[in-house]
Amino acid sequence: MRALVITYRAIQKLALLPVVIQLGGCLPVADAAFGVEPDPPPRAVTDADSTMGGDSGAGAGHASASVCDAEVPCGAATGGSHQKMQGELSMPRPSTATDNDEDAGLSNEGTAWTADADGGEPGDGTDTDPGRHDGQDVVVIGDSWMRTGGTGVGPALQVASGQPYRIYAHPGRKVLDPGNLGIPAMFTQAQRDDPDIRTVVMNGGINDIGMTPGLLADCRAMGEGCQRVYRQILDRLSALWSDMAMAGVRDVIYVQYSDRERTELMFKLKDGDDVAGRCAAVPAPLRCHRIETAELVQGDLPDRLHPTTNGYDRIGHAVYDLMKAQRVRR
Repeated sequence: MRALVITYRAIQKLALLPVVIQLGGCLPVADAAFGVEPDPPPRAVTDADSTMGGDSGAGAGHASASVCDAEVPCGAATGGSHQKMQGELSMPRPSTATDNDEDAGLSNEGTAWTADADGGEPGDGTDTDPGRHDGQDVVVIGDSWMRTGGTGVGPALQVASGQPYRIYAHPGRKVLDPGNLGIPAMFTQAQRDDPDIRTVVMNGGINDIGMTPGLLADCRAMGEGCQRVYRQILDRLSALWSDMAMAGVRDVIYVQYSDRERTELMFKLKDGDDVAGRCAAVPAPLRCHRIETAELVQGDLPDRLHPTTNGYDRIGHAVYDLMKAQRVRR
């Protein structure tokens, strides 16, 4: 398998607790209203745009994500107005250790790397890492996990790397959204802005479930409707990754969702197909890497969906550590 599963066990040595996914949470009101005019194409956000607490800020020190009450929308600490997800998503717990380690794509040990894995800094005479660059050929796409206001994996990754990576992520977006609303369209827009893209950091899929009426309940019951949507999500991710390979992208890093109980969401089908298998099957020369977030988020999801600022920071550092260890263009 060419996919790399990254955990923080070597650093934090936390136990992965097999439990049940319960993903409720807050989703943007504006993005949930699909009868309105579509938003304009996403714009890249870099450090040049960033201000503390602004729409694209990458600085530290933001408040943690607020807790969403069923009657009171949250958003003050996450950069936008949100509404509660309908119901909760429950995933069945794997029955054996073999299921945990192999079928579900979870790892016990992960891949270890060192803090100085980048081989030195440019210009100091020790730089042997071809991955070091100016950051302009790295893009971030996805939903609110990747960017909500000044928080998210994207801004945290900018801080960890010190690089002005281009962020196109937008709250509430889906993998299966049509036109310029979908996460795949963010990659298309990034290509229009500058086609020289070597690395894509992304997530996507939870809004396709949580923002579809009745689908969460069907997923709790392992229903066929949910299975169909899971397959559509996986097929669309595979198609997107194929497009990236044809466009010259060298590495895609998929950031997985996890819940309060430290369970990863794999979009797993009854036949065993899941995001791990799709990541492993990307066409060469593209490399696909996965970031497991359960041990990074540590179950700290105040609104049941979004990590705190500290959680995002840990994910951002894990992504950058992976990039250094694997000589990913950054």
